[in-house]
Amino acid sequence: MNNPLSRKQFSQSDDSTLRVAPPPEVWHNLGNSCHTEHRSSAMATLNISIPDSMREWIDAQVEAGGYANASDYIRDLVRHNQRERESINLALIEGERSGVSERSVTEIARQARRRLQRG
Repeated sequence: MNNPLSRKQFSQSDDSTLRVAPPPEVWHNLGNSCHTEHRSSAMATLNISIPDSMREWIDAQVEAGGYANASDYIRDLVRHNQRERESINLALIEGERSGVSERSVTEIARQARRRLQRG
């Protein structure tokens, strides 16, 4: 957060178009649905269009002091999503390795509800 991004890495226009420069490791997860420009081997630029309400939300997060700028916020969202997907994948692997349950889905759901009700 102490290292503000240069104008090449982050810019904003009046039409709520946001240009952010996420770290290079995120590009393999983004697929072909995004337009990318490579500025250098260390950073790339991503151009997205968002509704004004989303831009206002991002700006509010930055103004609240949690992020240095909009690029920092977007990078944090991507990192969070990467960790979340990894957690889901690990949980699926753990579930596959645990074997087959002798209980029915209904029994498992009933037990889960009871646990939630007990707190």
